[in-house]
Amino acid sequence: ERLVEWKDLRFEDERARQRHPLLLAAGELVRLPAAVAGETDELLDDHASWYLALAQQARPELHAFRASSAFDRVEAEHANLQPVLERAYERLDARVALQLSGSVWPLWDTRGYWTEGRRLLEAALSLPDSVDPDDRVDVLIGAAHLALWQSDIATATAHCTTLLELARRHGNLRGEAYALELGAIAANKTGERLKARSLFEQALPLARKAGEKRLGSNFGRRNVDIAALDQNFTTDLENGRSTYRLGAGTSCS
Repeated sequence: ERLVEWKDLRFEDERARQRHPLLLAAGELVRLPAAVAGETDELLDDHASWYLALAQQARPELHAFRASSAFDRVEAEHANLQPVLERAYERLDARVALQLSGSVWPLWDTRGYWTEGRRLLEAALSLPDSVDPDDRVDVLIGAAHLALWQSDIATATAHCTTLLELARRHGNLRGEAYALELGAIAANKTGERLKARSLFEQALPLARKAGEKRLGSNFGRRNVDIAALDQNFTTDLENGRSTYRLGAGTSCS
């Protein structure tokens, strides 16, 4: 027998509710016989798949930082996302952890879940490599992005270096462009203007080739004033935060 906590389960159809009537005691710890506990593992896998599908469906809008309805939809499920991620970490399920956190990190950025988001992204990155190395690209972008937002330049730079190596090794132009662009912002924050200019100038054509219009449009002036780079980044984040509304209950630290 083992204990299962209701908050870790969310039933999306009546069939599931009928299959597992013992789990309807909301808020309680329910003791399950071994046979039912085995079914619960299957149910939790379905639970994770449902939230992963939700996140991946919303991913294009989240990563383009547009359509506040997508942010609202995912934030409404935010309390349910963390148990899915924690279970993935416990089971060393890199695929679920990387794909889910890599999809939803823009929510953590724009709605102010910075510290929690960084913890969850770092935990995903600590897992063994998944089958698809591209799964790590979005997570590294998000981890570097949030580290920059919290002025943790050393961590952001380390993530940019890892991202650049990974992206170049696997021919991921988008990841390479973001590694260079975020690296340029980090360099600018430490006063390394020439390095920042060089990294930015390398990032811009890669962003265009990869079709990353948002990256190119935010910092897309070939004769960019490096002194303004840091302000451009800050302004961009502020615009995102005002557009998508920081929730009153978010963890802004």
